[in-house]
Amino acid sequence: MGTGLDPCTAPGNTNFTVGALSAAGSGAATAGLPATARASAQPAIRPAATSAPRLVIPATGVGAPLVAAGATGVPGAATLTIPSDTRTVGWWDGQVSDGARTVRETAPAPGQSGVALIAGHIDSAAAGPGALYDLKDVRPGAAVEVIGLDGHVTSWVVTGAPETVGKDELPPALWVTTGSPKLALVTCGGPFDPASGHYLDNVIVWAVPAGASGPGLTAAGS
Repeated sequence: MGTGLDPCTAPGNTNFTVGALSAAGSGAATAGLPATARASAQPAIRPAATSAPRLVIPATGVGAPLVAAGATGVPGAATLTIPSDTRTVGWWDGQVSDGARTVRETAPAPGQSGVALIAGHIDSAAAGPGALYDLKDVRPGAAVEVIGLDGHVTSWVVTGAPETVGKDELPPALWVTTGSPKLALVTCGGPFDPASGHYLDNVIVWAVPAGASGPGLTAAGS
């Protein structure tokens, strides 16, 4: 399907178009990803945790609550609903509603085949910095941990420097649903447009399962 993303400003100003899965397809499981992210290892999924679902990035002090995030609009051009609490992040769960009906698209959970996408606000005028305010500062090798909605814990390692892309240039690789597990963290960034109240770009950080091997890939702590 296709979804759009603008986790940039105050709640209610989110506009993240859920991106064309038809363009990604099973044959493009690594399309658009850096070579270092093309690893085949599966994440070590640990037993259910006792704490609530969270995204944890120790390097930037993130320990953000994680909730399911659906999309609103016509399938293929719907808008992802980022949590209104700027300190909470949303996992794209594939649910799309146009008001009259609700459909379920394929959306990998963290640790499943394909790309698990987690998005959050960078900040808001009222609440200040959001959960992913420092995403642009995450460096290759940084550790990421996700306690999923099912309670299972997956560990990841960042594979490259944050990517900055235009709002209309989100890579099709974000919507891949096959191939080795990957994690994509997305927020807003780039210049801020006071007239619209939005940032002009998106920031994307890619991660693969901790312990994965690939060209130039170094796991955190190694």
